[in-house]
Amino acid sequence: MIIGELISTRRPQVFEAAKNGDGDLIRQLAKQQVEAGAHYLEVNSSSFGDREREIMKWFVGLIQDTVDVPLCIGSVHPEVLDTGLSLCHYGKPIVNAISCEEKRFNEVLPLVLKYKAMVLGLLMDDVCTADTAEQRYTLAGQLINRLKENGVAPQDIYLDLLLKPICLNANAGQEVLRTILMIKKDFPEVNFACNMSDISFGLPNRNRINRIFMIQLMTVGVQTFFLNPLDKGVQADLLISRMLLGHDPYCCDFLNGYLKGLCSMADK
Repeated sequence: MIIGELISTRRPQVFEAAKNGDGDLIRQLAKQQVEAGAHYLEVNSSSFGDREREIMKWFVGLIQDTVDVPLCIGSVHPEVLDTGLSLCHYGKPIVNAISCEEKRFNEVLPLVLKYKAMVLGLLMDDVCTADTAEQRYTLAGQLINRLKENGVAPQDIYLDLLLKPICLNANAGQEVLRTILMIKKDFPEVNFACNMSDISFGLPNRNRINRIFMIQLMTVGVQTFFLNPLDKGVQADLLISRMLLGHDPYCCDFLNGYLKGLCSMADK
């Protein structure tokens, strides 16, 4: 599952569009991402401070007038999440995000239940953000069990493992892969959703690093990614990896991608 990440005010182009009321750019980004294969669109207006709720409402309205895919609503403020979720009309939205932090859990859980949404879980609590596989596994278990006890189905839980820069810890990538295998053993119905950008922080050729790590994540069962679906190199790597992992019977998707010129982008 691809979650298109481009409609976020953390991106300068989107911030300027929101500041200037340029709805055409937002509609264009929504349409382009869906046409490129995005199953969900992330919506984030966090750079607007006191206007975050207003911009979120504007974003969601524009997007849903343009495309009919479900949305992933992201904010640290529950009132902004509530506003965005209340306007979602297509499919089952994703709430981004909940954690084991007591205040955050208690603020976000009612919204997940109210809107019958899926939820992205961050592996952190009031003491720390998990670093090792063991710490991540412990926090994951606590978060999954609390959500299940409160009526959230395990298949509606997506874990974000909060990738750390590989330049600061040579084992960062390996720790994440090991964590996934540990969690999947005891919680097989729970999903994972990864944003690869942090793994390459501080390094050159970041896009290529992210793409290779995405392939490694796919080999341990990760099926959901926050990414730029307009990046043809990413699309090519997804197609090839799915084929090699047996998720593309008779190589039909790969061959269609090849005919469209996508797979020739894999080495660029």
